[in-house]
Amino acid sequence: MRTQPRNAIEAFSLLLLQWVDVSFPAQSREVSKLNHLWFSLAQALCGSHRSKIAVFQREMAQLRSTVRAGEPPIQALEQRLNELTQAGLREYFLVIAVRQAMEQLILTEYPPALDQWKQLADDMLPLQIQFARQSNEMPSVRAILRPDVEA
Repeated sequence: MRTQPRNAIEAFSLLLLQWVDVSFPAQSREVSKLNHLWFSLAQALCGSHRSKIAVFQREMAQLRSTVRAGEPPIQALEQRLNELTQAGLREYFLVIAVRQAMEQLILTEYPPALDQWKQLADDMLPLQIQFARQSNEMPSVRAILRPDVEA
C-alpha cells in the first residue's frame, strides 16, 4: 500500500490500516474479534453475494497466518468499493458512508478504540468531502423532480 493514497478508496484503506496499527499492536491483537469486524463490513458491502463475501474471507484467512493477522482485507475491500463506484455510486459519498458505518461497528465491537478511529478518520477523510465532486465528474444539466417529470 502506498503511503500517499491516489484516491478516496486508498485513503480509506490507509485509515483502516493505521487505526489497526495504533489501536491494536500486533503482539496483542485479538485477531478473531478483528476478523469478525471485517466480516461484518464485508456483509454490509456485499449483501447476499456470497462469492463476494468469500473474497474477503479468503484474504482474511491468508493474513491470519502472517504477522499481518487481524489487519483488514485491503485488496478485497478496495475491489468491492471499486465495483460499487463502477456501478454508479460516487466515490466520496461511498467512502464516507463506509467510514460512518465503521464508526457504528467499532462502537459495537471496540468502544475503547472509537475515539482513536474518530480522530484518524477526521484527519484523513473529513465528513465534508461526502458530497464533493471529483475533477472528472460532470454535474448533471437537468434535475429529476419525480420519476416521471424532469426539469
